[in-house]
Amino acid sequence: MEFKLFTGKTSINPPKSFLKINWFKPPRGWYKLNVDANFHSYNKNCGLGGVFVNATGSWIVGFVKLSHANCSLVAELKALQEGLRTAKEWNLLPLEIETDYLEVIQAIQVGNKLFNKIVNDCRSLMHQQKVTLRHTFRQGNRIAHQLAKGVLERDNQAIGVAGGSKAEKPSKKVFVVPPFDVIDFVESDRLESTSHKKLLCNEACKLLASLGNQYILQDACYVDYVLDVS
Repeated sequence: MEFKLFTGKTSINPPKSFLKINWFKPPRGWYKLNVDANFHSYNKNCGLGGVFVNATGSWIVGFVKLSHANCSLVAELKALQEGLRTAKEWNLLPLEIETDYLEVIQAIQVGNKLFNKIVNDCRSLMHQQKVTLRHTFRQGNRIAHQLAKGVLERDNQAIGVAGGSKAEKPSKKVFVVPPFDVIDFVESDRLESTSHKKLLCNEACKLLASLGNQYILQDACYVDYVLDVS
């Protein structure tokens, strides 16, 4: 689904447009949470990662956690769940959340019978707090992506050192300062100095606008798409 959406191969030669992608700070008085998960299908291990910033783009707290999941969607939902729990623990509200996994937002919006328990838990946490959930692209979610990827890689290395035995699964780890491997990303996001370009078919833009993607909503050429969303 995502391959077809982002490459525009749902029809023959669909109209396409370039989007400029960079990370956005949250509105004044709000916090922003970016979440991501890294999933290994062969052993069902996953790394969860998230980062909270304030309206100036300054780092507030980040987290990583190792977990297990049946599929990548469950892993991504677990990352969202952990982020919501952290927001509640640290009182980081009101909160704007971004994920690059389309199916997470769709599961929250319309439900998912296979994973009803975790979806409902995320919904409950969102309803208890002032929260918005938006779609972003991977390029706008790179800090959370690196956090999730890094914790899983370190776990795999620990398993190798242990001679193939199962590594211990630690509890959530929080960072009040950015870890070394994301420092450059944090600074460039804070300065909003990094941008990327992405080629998308217009139908994909329409769908992502309905999921709150700010890179599309900021572009005047997609105003009609946004207004058409029911």
